[in-house]
Amino acid sequence: MSWRSNMSIEETFKKRFQARRFLKDKIPDKELIKSLLEKTFELVPSKQSLVPYNVWVLGPEHLETKQKLHNLASWHWQKNKEGRVHNGTIQLLAPYLIIFTDRQVNDPSPAIVRNIQRGHPYPILELGNEQVNKALEVGMFSKILTGLCLEKDLAVSYTLCFPTNKEKQKSTVPELIDIIESHVLLLMSIGYPAGENFIREFNEYKPPIENVIKWI
Repeated sequence: MSWRSNMSIEETFKKRFQARRFLKDKIPDKELIKSLLEKTFELVPSKQSLVPYNVWVLGPEHLETKQKLHNLASWHWQKNKEGRVHNGTIQLLAPYLIIFTDRQVNDPSPAIVRNIQRGHPYPILELGNEQVNKALEVGMFSKILTGLCLEKDLAVSYTLCFPTNKEKQKSTVPELIDIIESHVLLLMSIGYPAGENFIREFNEYKPPIENVIKWI
């Protein structure tokens, strides 16, 4: 498969928007998604090559589970309005849902093993430690994957609306117990978009650049 694109990096990322709904009658081929994930893994940087996170993939065959996840995320936003649909998390029903979680690192490279034997501490190897650093690395993975998806005319969206109540999680999606036992860092949806960037209709825009980028 060729990875060349006639578009510049800038042109590619200008195509991105937070997709809410995805086509149900046009599903990306599993081999395409698999190749994009493999290429991302090849390209993504990771401190000391530890990759302290898991990338769980729920394909089109897991619609029922994704519906449960959507209900769970809706409950998070509308605790007193059970049963109502919350469109802010409707993207969780996308053909492919990627769930990034913490990972217990049991496969460090020989260089790290030697350092551990010398007494160097590596708290990032353990579940629950250094969540900020792990989330940062997940951001790198998701952004590279986004670029590769955009080159293939796939839309993506990101979701952080996931309740931390473990008991609620387990009772809602017991089939995902392995994922729930880890810390969910980010959810990412992939598919062909149904509709345009609706956010523009609500005058949602970034703040002035000078409020964000500061030259010293």
